[in-house]
Amino acid sequence: MNITHSSQRGALACLSLCVLLSSLGTSIANVALPELARAFGVSFQQVQWVVLAYLLAVTSLIVGVGRLGDLIGKRRLLLAGILLFSLASLAAGLASFRGLLAARALQGLGAAAMLALAMTLGRGRFGPQNLAWLLAAAVGVSAFLRVEARGAAPLVRIDMLRDPALGGPLIAAALVATVMMGTLVVGPFHLSRALGLDAMGAGLAMSMGPAISMLAGVPAGRLADRFGADRVSLAGLAAMLAGAALLAALPASLGIAGYLAPLAALTVGYALFQAANNTLVMAGQPADRRGLVSGLLNLARNLGLVTGAAALGAVFAAAAGGPIADARPEAVSWATRAVFAVSALLMAAAILALRRGRRARLAPARAA
Repeated sequence: MNITHSSQRGALACLSLCVLLSSLGTSIANVALPELARAFGVSFQQVQWVVLAYLLAVTSLIVGVGRLGDLIGKRRLLLAGILLFSLASLAAGLASFRGLLAARALQGLGAAAMLALAMTLGRGRFGPQNLAWLLAAAVGVSAFLRVEARGAAPLVRIDMLRDPALGGPLIAAALVATVMMGTLVVGPFHLSRALGLDAMGAGLAMSMGPAISMLAGVPAGRLADRFGADRVSLAGLAAMLAGAALLAALPASLGIAGYLAPLAALTVGYALFQAANNTLVMAGQPADRRGLVSGLLNLARNLGLVTGAAALGAVFAAAAGGPIADARPEAVSWATRAVFAVSALLMAAAILALRRGRRARLAPARAA
């Protein structure tokens, strides 16, 4: 079937919107977490489930949804996912707290279909190159550059994960996602409780990260091409380590600038790492393993997001020394610094994992 240029652009825009909405669903509730905790009268640990319910649904169902699309039709299931996501979004705005959690889980199911099937349909219809550029611009990261998604992945062989050349970058990807989700969970509480911003001010401050990712995504891919994926991915992790260390060390008395400047460094490092690490993982993979490895990348990222919301959220709550809603600004500031101190350690571990993978990739060439 012949497809006109305008219809191609329209179809790509629709598919990109599906990916954008499913990605926004991961973080859009984070800015409202302080207000949700106050409005529903729930603790920080309870309000975390607004994020976790969505992430767990996406992580556990995305592979199965891809397989179901192969069986009953990708387009049909994608439309069902869009409808479910829309209805669940409406229900989330009208529900009680428990109803909100249920609606967020249903949103996650719809998002799993939108994310998996939009990428699969886009690649099959338009090819990976055109789709990658448009998705990178729409989502605001370079997360999808050079990644080919082909629906459901086959069962993972254990020996693949034992290979440090593959396992190292996957571990690093999970640790990076953990830290980034930590910033999304902790950031709104720090901005509102420690720095005294209202919901609109916190939202504007939180929007800086996606804006930087959107602007840095494509240049980061070009840097990976020019200087090598190994070097750029390590440089990205080093920038994230520096940003997290500064956030852990700088006092709240520096105000919003003292928070956003290190966060910008961390976000630029994230963009560099994502573009380079995805290239690093996918390069040299045989055609029959690209879909599997792409699925592993997404799985590592989603597991990291869940871990960041749960584990770093627990660090934040413990360091605050009591209910976040009643905590003094100094206590919230201290808890934020504790989270970023742990994040710096996680970035150091990611650097070690990536360096180990690099040594494993270079070993055959050295032996020859």
